[in-house]
Amino acid sequence: MEIPAKRPAKGGLFLALPGLLLFSGSALAGIYGEEADLTGTRDTFDVGGLEASHRWSNSDILLSWEIAPDGDNWDYTYTWTIPEGAPDISHFDLDVTDDAYGDPDAITDANTDTEWVDLLAEDPGGSPEDYENLGVKFDAERAEYTFTSNRSPVWGDLCLKDGVGEPGQGPANDTCGNLTDMDADDFLTAEEYDGNTTLLWNTGYGNRDSEEELHYIARPDAINGGNGGNGGNGGNGDNGNDIPIPGTLALLAVGTLGAGLSFRRRKEG
Repeated sequence: MEIPAKRPAKGGLFLALPGLLLFSGSALAGIYGEEADLTGTRDTFDVGGLEASHRWSNSDILLSWEIAPDGDNWDYTYTWTIPEGAPDISHFDLDVTDDAYGDPDAITDANTDTEWVDLLAEDPGGSPEDYENLGVKFDAERAEYTFTSNRSPVWGDLCLKDGVGEPGQGPANDTCGNLTDMDADDFLTAEEYDGNTTLLWNTGYGNRDSEEELHYIARPDAINGGNGGNGGNGGNGDNGNDIPIPGTLALLAVGTLGAGLSFRRRKEG
């Protein structure tokens, strides 16, 4: 005798879909390019979040940042604490939205000279319009870097560089781009870096998939709070409207489906 297949309980399909869709959405979500904290700290010794090579590797280095709204702009302050006797800073590279080049209000009133760099490339070359991972380079040794930007803070990358090579290894030829010689889904530790330059970077440097805030720092991104550029949700860097992440889109789809099923049941009843 053939046993009839059991009919799914009412609402079973509806209950299964949200979990499935939300799971698929969260699996694709990362926080790179998402809204960041206005204040924070990262270090090499306690809180964590920073990796340091060579002569900085045994130093207690601390970064703190404060970001404050200033009319239509934002005032950014990054403060470095490096012990006496540790190598001095040559320059500070900070992740910015790709379309910041050519925008006169992207970086203003900086307390030191700046220039554009390709943050994740070994050999920048070309011109900033062609850079795929734009960064701003602060060309001076300072304990504090300040500037104003028309771009709101999101999670991103940074790199600190010492200008002197390791003893007996020649000049410091590496750039921050040398840190990205790794698998796209991996994190480069200080032990894995085999260059001859004293560098310091955030743990998630070059990795755009991590969901851990500690792996990143706050940096300028898109105008008026939109997500974009360098892997952000908007992708264009000047989108004033937040674009829903996959999980949010899934919720919208589930809500629509649920409303349709509810209407159908009422009609059949």
